[in-house]
Amino acid sequence: RDGRGSRDVHPELTLRFENDRLTPCLLAAVPPDLEGRPSAANIPGWPGEVRSPAVDPVLAMGLRGTLDFTVGIRTDDTGDARFAVTGNLTDGTANPDETADRTVADAGLLWPRDFVLNDVRATLEIDDEGLELVSFTGERGEGGVRARGHCGFQSEIGRGIARLRNLEMEELLLDLVPAGSLEEARALWRRWDPSGRFNADL
Repeated sequence: RDGRGSRDVHPELTLRFENDRLTPCLLAAVPPDLEGRPSAANIPGWPGEVRSPAVDPVLAMGLRGTLDFTVGIRTDDTGDARFAVTGNLTDGTANPDETADRTVADAGLLWPRDFVLNDVRATLEIDDEGLELVSFTGERGEGGVRARGHCGFQSEIGRGIARLRNLEMEELLLDLVPAGSLEEARALWRRWDPSGRFNADL
């Protein structure tokens, strides 16, 4: 009750989706601003031209796969909508390329071009505060990658860790080298022509 003889109503809605496909079209439906009352009228260019910053890393990585996800929608005490999304990706691939809408650099990721992963599995959570990569695993040849991370919407600051294990030495990994040292790194690569496998934490 609100103290004036009536009742406040705060609806909650939960939507569950199974065996969907993770595609740019689906990601375009994520509101750029999760506060207030997101709608096409309130957010010009959405859905379609304007995308949420939360989906930039997903697009940059070229993620595809089978997606099961839950969307929770509720209203707070002021009547503004609040969202919470949990998604589980299976049977996926990560395949960034030069034609991607959002580049890896723009998304703030360290991800070499053509660094393709198979058998990708991931759990992501998105709410009003930010995006949480709860878990991420993928395979490349005989090696693999494990990662987790978080990006806050207000701070626009991300943090995370990636563990690379038993990966083959490939020249494309030079994309991980800071821009100021890249030319020197390429020269050293051409001189020594390294081979073998390695482990690394980023």
